[in-house]
Order: sequence, then C-alpha cells, then structure tokens
Amino acid sequence: MMMKRPPSRYLTTIDHLDRMWRDVYRQTIDVDFFTQNVFKRSTDILRLKNNGEIDELTASARMLALHSEALGRPPPAREIPPLPTGEVGVDEVMTLLRRAIAGEARILVRQQWKDVWHTEGEFEIDGWRLSGFKRIYGIKSMIEATAPDGRRGTHESWNAREGNPIHLLSDDEQDALNDLMEATVPNESER
Repeated sequence: MMMKRPPSRYLTTIDHLDRMWRDVYRQTIDVDFFTQNVFKRSTDILRLKNNGEIDELTASARMLALHSEALGRPPPAREIPPLPTGEVGVDEVMTLLRRAIAGEARILVRQQWKDVWHTEGEFEIDGWRLSGFKRIYGIKSMIEATAPDGRRGTHESWNAREGNPIHLLSDDEQDALNDLMEATVPNESER
C-alpha cells in the first residue's frame, strides 16, 4: 500500500521540521544560523508539544513561523566550480528522477525498497546505476550515480557543487519519489 502525504495545510509539527531540514539541504537556509539558533528552538517546540503543554495546532503554527524566519537567512553566496570531465552533474540526476516521478522511466530494484532500513539501497533507471540512503521511508539522499557511459557522481561531488539531487527536488517531488520508491518491487523476471 502506497503511503500518501497529506496536503501542506495538514502538515504536522514534525513535517514542518522535516521541511526545514530540506531547505537547509537545498542551501536556502544558512546552516550555521539553523544549527545555532533555529534547531534548538524547534526542539523546544517539539518538547512542549510532546509534554502536552501546547497542542499540535499551536506547535505546528510556531514551527511554520520558525521556518519562515529561517528562510529569511539564506547562506552566503559561493562560486560553484565547473563540472569536471567524467563526472555526473546534479541536473542530470534530477532530470532522471523527475522522469521516474512522471512515469516516463521505470525504477528497477533487486530488493523491495520498503524492506531497506537505515542504509544504502541500490536501484536502476534507464541503464543508470544509482544508490540512495534511506532512513525509515523513501529516500533521504543520493549517494552515487553511474551513467550508462561510465561517468560517475557522488554525494561528496554534488555537495561541493549545487547540493544533493534529492534535496534539490521540490517538496512535492520528494514526496512523490518517496511514495514511488516505497511502492517499487523487484520484477521476478529481472532477478
């Protein structure tokens, strides 16, 4: 059964925190400001909610306000180096993932993605060999991508440039990819 995310107006407190982290990884929130200021305040909100001192609606509203404040603190501008020869760029991987999300390309797995827990999992899309990190649900970050022509991109190479391809997808794209990955099962004829 495919788990669907609720529309944004029904996001929980923890969903708002997850989306803040997504924006940190997208490099739209300054990581130092977030870790030194926002993260502690967000955990305080979660603690108050978990202790019953505030309700979910109040906690969610506070978390949303905190997210808005954090978005007002983008990271400093930096120069992105040119893509080295033989390396897979962030945009190529994002395009490939978007094709899978749109149903234009098929994801192939050897092991059901829902059985992968807090580790790397491998999959293929149109001859590309990919690996991603999964915590509990979906895919948290792309670890490596090897193109059919042998070029390779890694977590480290992408983070030295624009950022991780998974993190740079929109919230809706990430949610759709997570749902798609969880529903992906191995094809017995391809095992």
